[in-house]
Amino acid sequence: MRQCVKEDLNNKSIHSGFINKNSKPVINNKNELKIGIIYSAVALLFAFTLGLLLSGYLIKALQLQVPFTIKFIHFAPDEILVSSLKIAIFFGLYLSFPFIAYQFAKFKFQNKSENRKLFLILVSSGFLLLTFGILFAYYALIPLILFFLLGFNSDLAVTSLSISKYVSFCLNTILISCIAFELPVFLMLLIKTDFIKSKKLTTSWKKVIIGSFIASVFLTSSELFTQIFLTGVILFFYGLGIATTKIIEK
Repeated sequence: MRQCVKEDLNNKSIHSGFINKNSKPVINNKNELKIGIIYSAVALLFAFTLGLLLSGYLIKALQLQVPFTIKFIHFAPDEILVSSLKIAIFFGLYLSFPFIAYQFAKFKFQNKSENRKLFLILVSSGFLLLTFGILFAYYALIPLILFFLLGFNSDLAVTSLSISKYVSFCLNTILISCIAFELPVFLMLLIKTDFIKSKKLTTSWKKVIIGSFIASVFLTSSELFTQIFLTGVILFFYGLGIATTKIIEK
């Protein structure tokens, strides 16, 4: 009787240490998760610090996209510091995104190499499109919007811009441009996981128009031209995402 009890205890101790033959011990999984979180936090902190050191150059780069000669002013003592922190946060998230995504894939798909490869391909594509979104906003959207807004009846007043509001305007424009560029990858991910079909995406265009306009209202300034323009950009990439998903389904 005692021998049977000992054998049962031994079997339980063996099975409690491992989930199955193909999986790692639970303790090892927790350790890998902690290590991945620590590495990701360090990468984010490093990228944020680098962005803070480069914030002056980045703000000057944004100022270069104003199509007219204007004067930048600040109304509060902390305005430049807050603007620099915003730039550093955005820069840190952008620069550390691939490394954080890799750490996530390394932990999530430990025994699924095919899923890990697919995820990393999507992440690489997403980071590339993210870069294109930033460049598109910097070289096209921001100058075009400013040319219209600042050039309209510009002889009626002397133009000067708050540095904080200008940086927020640029970051919001870049953010919504990045979201628009990421739509094809996001839609492909939904299709690959069978979460949604391209037919459903096509029939939901009315909701997408309303949603994209609401996003433009919250993420950009109050000018109607800016909101309509960015809504059009989102809808363009939504349509591109639908076309891409239809090709994948075939």
